[in-house]
Amino acid sequence: MGLNKQNKLLKTKDFHNVRKTGRSWSDQTLVLVVSKRELSLLEDNSRVGFIVSNKIGNAVVRNKCKRRLRELVSKIEILNGFDLVLIARKSIVSSRYDEIQASVLSLLSRAKLIKSTTINVDSY
Repeated sequence: MGLNKQNKLLKTKDFHNVRKTGRSWSDQTLVLVVSKRELSLLEDNSRVGFIVSNKIGNAVVRNKCKRRLRELVSKIEILNGFDLVLIARKSIVSSRYDEIQASVLSLLSRAKLIKSTTINVDSY
């Protein structure tokens, strides 16, 4: 799933809606909040949004975290029909790329949102 404009959560209203109505999973690096999309929407693809707070660091650090998360999520086939929000925790700053990758895969599999059973993220 590439992250083009149709696959991104962009509006504040959408973020609030997901956080209010969604179910969450977490570990020490990330929090994943997932909400089923409304049936009235024509697109059935899933959308992903990222929250990296000012508490994480300055703009350079926050953008680096978001770039890493976007890269990881774009390599994974996510089931259609969901809105996802990934919220970074402070420990993401000191985490290595492979630790963040393991965290994202773990949360998505716990939420049962990965399409295929075999994921070869390293092949990209």
